[in-house]
Amino acid sequence: MAQLSGSEDKDPIYGEISLKASIWNAKYAMAEPHRPERPSNPDRLWIWEKNVYLDEFRRSWLPIVNKNNGKLQVTFRQEDIPLGHGMTPSQLKPYELPLMWQLYPGDRYRSSDSRFWKIVYHVKSKGVEDMLLEEMDSDDE
Repeated sequence: MAQLSGSEDKDPIYGEISLKASIWNAKYAMAEPHRPERPSNPDRLWIWEKNVYLDEFRRSWLPIVNKNNGKLQVTFRQEDIPLGHGMTPSQLKPYELPLMWQLYPGDRYRSSDSRFWKIVYHVKSKGVEDMLLEEMDSDDE
């Protein structure tokens, strides 16, 4: 029998690699490295209800707002959730995010308040799709 290193789990009775270690080796040691996908950017994101946007395929996107070095950032996560009733803009006032985002050339969005937002990244990894937008300075536009 092959010599086993001390780091491997041995069965206390038989002295062989345990089922637990075998499963781990099969799952992780021989697994291919994971490479995230680069999905297409939504053409538009419209507000549906507070903290829920819909794209042109009626997929829901949930925003998380952050400030980084004085710049506003929004991380959108595409997540299928039960949708409530759509809200009108007057029902959403005041709301810190734009009500609509339109994809523009140059990996950026233009929001309904005429600001431009750079797409920092948009990836899909293990079924989870995230997109980070960062508000652009007027001289970057």
